Amino acid sequence: MALSDLHCREPLRAADVLEYCRAGGRDRAMPLSDEERKQLRELEEELAAEDPRLARELESGSLWPRQSRGLLATLVWIAGLVLLIVGVAAQVAVVGILGFLLMGASAYWALRLFQRRNR
Repeated sequence: MALSDLHCREPLRAADVLEYCRAGGRDRAMPLSDEERKQLRELEEELAAEDPRLARELESGSLWPRQSRGLLATLVWIAGLVLLIVGVAAQVAVVGILGFLLMGASAYWALRLFQRRNR
């Protein structure tokens, strides 16, 4: 069973991917039994009821929590600022422009993260 088969059958679940990886990849994965699928769905429903925010975070498929992504966006912005200053000081326009673009992109990314957090 290929990973794409898991996706086509129904929405991809973490347990299916884990099962696929533990089996060593393509053609060795075994599908879950009906009872195991039922137990997995019940666990997912319990998680969604107990902690909806965590459930949404896990469903997003992101391995990085939002705080870490915000910190990374801040660090990228600082790196862009450094490039901008170095470009201006060394009178190398390309480096300064690259730093400015990096600052703009990371600021946009951070604002999007902030907007998602406040939904």
